[in-house]
Amino acid sequence: MGKLKHNQSGFGAVELILVAVIVILLGVVGWMVYQNQNKKDTKAASTNSKTVVAAKTSTKTADPYDGWVAAKTVDGTIAIKIPANWLTKTDCGEMGNALYLASTQALLAKCNTDYMGEASMMWTDDYKESYVQKSKDACDATFTGSTFTLNNLSGYKVIRTDGPQTDTCPMNIEGTKTVAYYLQIEPTVYYLFTYRVTPTGTDNSALFEKIVQSATLN
Repeated sequence: MGKLKHNQSGFGAVELILVAVIVILLGVVGWMVYQNQNKKDTKAASTNSKTVVAAKTSTKTADPYDGWVAAKTVDGTIAIKIPANWLTKTDCGEMGNALYLASTQALLAKCNTDYMGEASMMWTDDYKESYVQKSKDACDATFTGSTFTLNNLSGYKVIRTDGPQTDTCPMNIEGTKTVAYYLQIEPTVYYLFTYRVTPTGTDNSALFEKIVQSATLN
């Protein structure tokens, strides 16, 4: 009987050791699983954070006029932004408040002549019918017109090309393209923006429209 009890007691000790080993193994396995899952969660959180930062960065709107410089008419009624390599001239010709622009020196307006240069902008309270053209005339080879809005002012945009030079149209240079923007403030008051390019010149009319869109009118 004593021997049987001894065997039963020994078997009980083995069982306890096995249970302890199993508990320890389960604990180790559970700890490893937890650590592995924690690493995954940390990595996922880091990835999500980077994604959010990247999304915020990508939604930041770039300044379309970055690197451009400011220019304005002498009287300050028109303030604009232009490419840094463009040239300006003011207080030239009969329209003393005009701002003349050009992409090169050769295309800049020449004072005391009829040459208005590549581009010009001005404000006038001395309205003349000849300043604002809203329909095709005898000197035009082609003509298109459309409405135009700037700074909450409604106006008109004209694109025309010169027909042949004739006695009726002595100023024509055949094929020359003119893009003009007219913004009416009062019945006899206008802001005028004008761009011109000859058939052999580089057409910067799209760039000029971007310049016009930058305008602040006072």
